[in-house]
Amino acid sequence: MDLNTLQQSAHHQLVVFLKDKLPDIADENWWEDCVRSKLTDSQLEMINEHKIDSLEKLDFASLLRALNKNWWELKARFKLSREGFTLVNEVMNIRNRYAHISVEGVDLNNQLRDCDTLARFLTLIDADKKNINEANDYHKKLIKQIASGYSDSDNGDGSEIKNDVPTPPQLPKPSADNKLDEGVPESFIRPDIALNNKEISSAIERAVFIGIDFGTSTTVVSMMEQNNSQLVSEPISIVQLDIDGREVKDHLLPSCIAWHNKKLIVGRGALELKQGSQAKEGRNLWTEFKMKLGINAGPFPNTVLSLKKGGVVIENPQDAVSIFFSFLQKAIEEYMQSKKLPSRIYYSVSVPASFEANQRQDLIKSISNSGIDGSEVSLIDEPNAAFLSHLFSMEKGRTGESFLNGMTERPREVAIFDFGAGTCDISILKVAIKDGLVSSQNLAISEFMALGGRDIDHAIATKLLLPQLCGDDEPENIFSTEELDLLVIPRLCAQAEKLKIQCSKLINQKGLKKVEDLAKNDKSIVGKKIAPILIKKKSWKLDKPIISLSQFGEIMKPFLAPIKKYSIEKDKKLSVLNALQGAIDKADLSNNGLDMVLFIGGSCENPLIREAVQGYVGRFVECVTPRDLRSHVSQGSAVNSLFVHGLGAELIKPILSEPIFILTKDKVWQTVVKSGTPVPSEVPIITEFYVDNDQKYAELPFYVGSQKSCLLYTSPSPRDS
Repeated sequence: MDLNTLQQSAHHQLVVFLKDKLPDIADENWWEDCVRSKLTDSQLEMINEHKIDSLEKLDFASLLRALNKNWWELKARFKLSREGFTLVNEVMNIRNRYAHISVEGVDLNNQLRDCDTLARFLTLIDADKKNINEANDYHKKLIKQIASGYSDSDNGDGSEIKNDVPTPPQLPKPSADNKLDEGVPESFIRPDIALNNKEISSAIERAVFIGIDFGTSTTVVSMMEQNNSQLVSEPISIVQLDIDGREVKDHLLPSCIAWHNKKLIVGRGALELKQGSQAKEGRNLWTEFKMKLGINAGPFPNTVLSLKKGGVVIENPQDAVSIFFSFLQKAIEEYMQSKKLPSRIYYSVSVPASFEANQRQDLIKSISNSGIDGSEVSLIDEPNAAFLSHLFSMEKGRTGESFLNGMTERPREVAIFDFGAGTCDISILKVAIKDGLVSSQNLAISEFMALGGRDIDHAIATKLLLPQLCGDDEPENIFSTEELDLLVIPRLCAQAEKLKIQCSKLINQKGLKKVEDLAKNDKSIVGKKIAPILIKKKSWKLDKPIISLSQFGEIMKPFLAPIKKYSIEKDKKLSVLNALQGAIDKADLSNNGLDMVLFIGGSCENPLIREAVQGYVGRFVECVTPRDLRSHVSQGSAVNSLFVHGLGAELIKPILSEPIFILTKDKVWQTVVKSGTPVPSEVPIITEFYVDNDQKYAELPFYVGSQKSCLLYTSPSPRDS
């Protein structure tokens, strides 16, 4: 028995399972409805070419995809286990990992984990007891081998553990003379000559490289492509439905999901339902689920999509993320098919630089559960992606050429200021060009702060629009706290966002830059009528929501306040300048010691934000605002996808944003890994712990950033006497 044989057993048993179950959910059309229509383009091409018309002739990957895409129908009908969907996706990852296995094989610990997964999968699909017992026996053998300290190739009984899974053709490996561990060739970031590189041109011909900016409010997808003999990264249009069921093509996809008229709606239509308060958050509307990853936000207790009802399931934020990425995957695959592009797709997904380990873990798991192969996904910090896009798109003009030439003279420190809907995220990089190689070192990352444009919306809604709605009455005398939080404020926030955008545009037009410039400006903006809010059979109306520029200036003051030295744990309402200074302090720089500030994120369209940052860092620091603030991150993510998956290069090495520490017996915090440590670390990190003579075991709680974020809780084996 080995893992190859175990997969073959799972393959055979899955054929039996699907052959028995699929006809029950689609009658005589099950082959077309449950198999052919669920496969990828490449899989469908294969069965057409070989005239495959039965499950027995399908490969393991195709069978697993058929199971994955029919899971919820099968679960509802045959009462399969709750964790089954996750297990199916884990097996898909195992299959893909061993299909692309390196010559070094797989270490014993990973073999043990994969064996356990396959054994549980066999139980899930009701395999023969013989196959399940063989899997369990092999699992025990691996445990024994690890415990006994045998080599990776030894079964412990003299026989060899085999990893002879066939290896399919891979993307070409980068040539050794590229020295990718020291940086990437300067030609890689020159779109006009990049395609002259044989590794890049070959990779583009064989696969599609996608970048996804998964935003709190809006998601953008970009891809690498050849355009007029140049290598470019461009956003693609995503087909989505509006509230009336009409198809809309837009590169901006609202990060919203709704259940309406017994249909799942993702994107534009879901946002319109939110704005019209025709759906209720956590019940049949799900938004801002990105920011609920990794924080134990809990379930949606009133969800209309639950396991009890079968079909699509959204019971928690992780489910919402999985459904959202499943929609993205389908939309991207359809786009690739329409353009007759390669069916092999690699993804790079951006995350806030300050996202902690548990948030990243939640995201990766949710993406894997969506049906996307986890081995074909990489993460990149949003600020780093933005800089990569900026670096890649620099034209041979005065500004771009000057900066590139400057990088050859000395390293340059660049702060990427990412102010989006849900986060204020700053990353500081040291970039240089030496001997034709571009290198980048991440110096610092700001602390995680859920501070974004939505906080400005909320301030406008509560301080201006709510009093307008209530008139002379106090809101607390009219509405309960629950009514305010769930029904009133969300409706007002939707209009507040529009007023904020109009104010920003008007400020730009008038050439106003500072809050002080707005102090006595009574120019007003009147928004559209807000649909009546019905509460307890009474209708509340606001026909003319209004805001003046002076009022907008007052709203903005807290977000642009001078630096204050207080703890993020004590005050959640921090100025954006605090976030910037925090990153500068970590990088051991002065506020005017930067060479460049790069603005990204939709909330940076507010000129007051940009001017406040410019004033803080000083006039000698170059501040750059890309033409498209919303697409920049996704475009850089696509570049990263090409570099990582196609070329085996990682231009910007990630670092640990916050320290990892443990809580000792005496309630002492002891740092194990310092913030700023490269990930993965180039050298082993060893920390010694000592226990009392009478202490038989130790419990080690590992935390990241703060006591609120427990990363790992482990109990090592008792030490030898």
